[in-house]
Amino acid sequence: MSAVEDAVVTAWQEMLGLDAVVADCDFFEAGGHSVSAIRMLQRVGEACGVAIPLRVFLHDPTPAGLASAVELALAAQREAAALDLG
Repeated sequence: MSAVEDAVVTAWQEMLGLDAVVADCDFFEAGGHSVSAIRMLQRVGEACGVAIPLRVFLHDPTPAGLASAVELALAAQREAAALDLG
């Protein structure tokens, strides 16, 4: 499991009070709501160093979907940093 996936799963478990989370677990079907989604996104953002908009999360509210969004945001950050250096 990558560091991003670990951060996502940990936040998911804490916000939903779950012992285990699978990659396709729907946040809202598992008991989450809009306020807890925002809090979870803040935790993941702080842990990973990126901000994921709620609208992106709502498109695929699963650990796999959120981890993918975080990975894409991190890649965009790296690319922007590389362009700033060049």
